[in-house]
Amino acid sequence: MEKPLLWQVHLNVDGKVLVCATSWWNTQQISRYLGETEKPIWISLSSQRTEIFREITQLYYGNSPDLEKRFGHKGPFWGREYIFWRDRQPLSLIHEIFSPALEQYLGPMKL
Repeated sequence: MEKPLLWQVHLNVDGKVLVCATSWWNTQQISRYLGETEKPIWISLSSQRTEIFREITQLYYGNSPDLEKRFGHKGPFWGREYIFWRDRQPLSLIHEIFSPALEQYLGPMKL
């Protein structure tokens, strides 16, 4: 059995890291669903009209000195973890953490 493929991505705008994402993929399935791996995952999946189910398994909200360094911004930080399912089989596990600096683009966060 092959080891899963691990990707780590930082989404940047104007030199600021706004999202840190990590995804784990089954190496036997990734080429079938992500033909062009340099494109964002959702664009690759939707361009092929791949039917998937996203199950959110965790939500996070809190502070972290390590994330403050990574984002260059004070917390608190939001995060989520979810699984993409295809034909009742797990396709990928994705973990995302969002910088509060996103408020500059999306508006203020409300609890």
